[in-house]
Amino acid sequence: MLALHGYITSNVPMGVPIEWNVMVAYGGFALFWAHPDVSLLTVGPPALAVFLVAMLVAIPLLGNLVPARLSFLLAMRFYAGNWAYSIWLFRGESYRKLERLTTSSPWVYDQLARFYERPTPLVSSGRSWAFA
Repeated sequence: MLALHGYITSNVPMGVPIEWNVMVAYGGFALFWAHPDVSLLTVGPPALAVFLVAMLVAIPLLGNLVPARLSFLLAMRFYAGNWAYSIWLFRGESYRKLERLTTSSPWVYDQLARFYERPTPLVSSGRSWAFA
């Protein structure tokens, strides 16, 4: 556990919540090094039931009802962070309807089409998508 999450953290991965890897490494030390004598058998059934209900029901429910107050990790929510790109799917030339809007720049394909032939912008965009 320490080797895996230490390796992930040391590579500075993009699009990965690093705090999760730090917490797992900390949890590994806290559970297996600082308190190796504690086991589930030493915790009574009522306390274990309360703990499981709190951790598996109450905290995820609270995190989904009030997302600003609780981390998405504890709330067991999908991470939909601030990615540097998004992919929109359009049928045919329907994306041209968006040209009526005020935008900061034209489509990537249109920007690159001024400098390259038609296949080149498609290939370069495909490389970006493959990297992400």
